[in-house]
Amino acid sequence: MEVMSNRHEVMWLDQARIEARKHVSLRYLKGYGSCVLFILDLSESMRGEGIQSLKQGVTDILDEYSQHPELAENIAVIAFGKETKFLHYYSNDYTALKHTIEHLECSGPSPLTAAMLLALGGLFEGSAHTAVVGDFHLAPRVVIFTDGRLTDFTDEDAIEQDEDSIPKHSILRALFSIVNRIGQHHPIYCFPVGNHPDRALLATISSKSHDGQLLEIHRARWLGRRTLHYRGADIAYRVTNQTRIERGILRNVVEYYMSWQTYGDDDLDTIDEILSNKTRILARQETEREEPEDKYFKEKYTTVPSLGTRVRRGPDWTQDNQDSEGPGTIVGHGDHEGLVYIQWDSGMLSLYGYGYKGIYDVVVCEEPRYPEDGLAAVGCFVRRGLDWKWGDQDGGAGSIGTVYRAMDNATVYVRWPCGRKGNYRFGYDGKFDIDVW
Repeated sequence: MEVMSNRHEVMWLDQARIEARKHVSLRYLKGYGSCVLFILDLSESMRGEGIQSLKQGVTDILDEYSQHPELAENIAVIAFGKETKFLHYYSNDYTALKHTIEHLECSGPSPLTAAMLLALGGLFEGSAHTAVVGDFHLAPRVVIFTDGRLTDFTDEDAIEQDEDSIPKHSILRALFSIVNRIGQHHPIYCFPVGNHPDRALLATISSKSHDGQLLEIHRARWLGRRTLHYRGADIAYRVTNQTRIERGILRNVVEYYMSWQTYGDDDLDTIDEILSNKTRILARQETEREEPEDKYFKEKYTTVPSLGTRVRRGPDWTQDNQDSEGPGTIVGHGDHEGLVYIQWDSGMLSLYGYGYKGIYDVVVCEEPRYPEDGLAAVGCFVRRGLDWKWGDQDGGAGSIGTVYRAMDNATVYVRWPCGRKGNYRFGYDGKFDIDVW
């Protein structure tokens, strides 16, 4: 069962990378506002009340976005059921998005895990961007509409569970593994819909992300105003220079400075909460900006290959098909000498031995990565680009470095032969510090 799960996980990660490249190529369709990824359950058990509530909730959110076009919010849509796929790539064409939602129908199983794996194609690898609202940085949000009646994502003929049954441990383990990965950087909002939805499961999913919440369907419009809440908090602070302000003053700020006539007490409560927690929120943002130097991306030892080194499975390989039988890239050194973090070209990242206790899971190879779409991905060899402005940080003109980290803001981290490492633009703000060699 574990081997089957790994094989299907790799398959969906491969598809996610394809989708990420498609998102990047369609970047011109996006506005500058925040990115929101809908994940919609179209399985058999969602027939009737479930699909109607889903359509109403999504439409309510889109209506809110339509009322504030200046925010240029971007929506992408994944559906899971008989098929699991992107129905719509990021766009602020809300009319087209509504048309997509109107014609949805339900059938098949409920492979939420596959949908979450595919969601990486709409969150990482430059597929989405972090929006800036004053001092606040809004990471792409994930919004799930489902009844939570899961099926095994490795079984295409799976039948949905009865409403009173508990998902198998193997199904939950695979689901929470990817939920934890997404939730580290992206808030996850879950709407329980349909007959007898599993609220406990969906509450657990949302709780595994910072700022995630379990929301009832009547709060869809509130979620559609999420960016406005941060905008209100930012304006209120700039006007008063206070994180604690009276209700009447907050109301005046919203009406006078934002020209926001249709709002409720829950909106004022939310703005007040953001304002009160401004210091904590900004501190978290600062920590996340420093994240590329976390445990995965540090170069610690001279006795193992450096970051950016290309590798393949070695003589002591016992990890089934984690590498998809292809090459990968060392992206960090482990906590013990002889252990290295490797990201395979298929997308999976894990820890392997390179001499640790005499074990060599991998060996060095000389196989640069050649992406078909020309985008800089982990493992690509790169050199100075048209917008290079970093002097001889690369060791001098003509130096060839290797990408060891691709960010979701159209920048990449490169390790140069001279040993220096840096973050460079590859599409960010239309600039290209480096080119794929």
